[in-house]
Amino acid sequence: MLTEAIISYPIYLVSAYFFHWFDLTDIKMLLIMTLCFAGIFVLIAGHFYRRDREDADDINNLIP
Repeated sequence: MLTEAIISYPIYLVSAYFFHWFDLTDIKMLLIMTLCFAGIFVLIAGHFYRRDREDADDINNLIP
């Protein structure tokens, strides 16, 4: 999960700069956008982790 975040964060910053969501020189907005990225990433990653965990438990229950 940490590797995915490290890879996704620069892509997020580049797309934010490209679409003019904020200027990268404004430190306050950079911190706010970083917190937004972290929150969204944790929600999405947590959802997929729970879903994959349930699938793994179902598969483990099939094994005698």
